Amino acid sequence: MLIQFSVTNFLSFRDEVILSLSTNKDNSHKENLLFYKNGRILPSVAIYGANAAGKSNLHKAMRAAIRMIRSSNNLQIDQPLLITPFLLDENSRNNKTKFEFIYVYNTLEN
Repeated sequence: MLIQFSVTNFLSFRDEVILSLSTNKDNSHKENLLFYKNGRILPSVAIYGANAAGKSNLHKAMRAAIRMIRSSNNLQIDQPLLITPFLLDENSRNNKTKFEFIYVYNTLEN
C-alpha cells in the first residue's frame, strides 16, 4: 500500500512535491480507512485541479519511477536515464531528479 510518493526536479516540479495518503484527524468515514501502526491511510486518492497545475506531470513522474524500477536490471552503470528535469532554472538543469516511494507490503490491519 502506497503511503507517500514524492518527486523533485522533474518536468514542471523544481521543488519537492509530495502525494501523501496519510489522513488528518478527521473521523468522518473512518470505516473506509486502512490502519497501519498508529496512523490511518486512504485506500485511494483523486487528483484534481486547474489546468496546467501539474496533475499529468505527477502521473508521468510516477510512471517514470515505476518504469525505472521495472527495467533497472537492464540498465548499465554508465547508461544515461531518459529523465527530463525542471528546465526553467539553470541550476535545476544540472541537478539530479529524485523519486521516493514510501509504502508497506502485506502489513495492513483492518
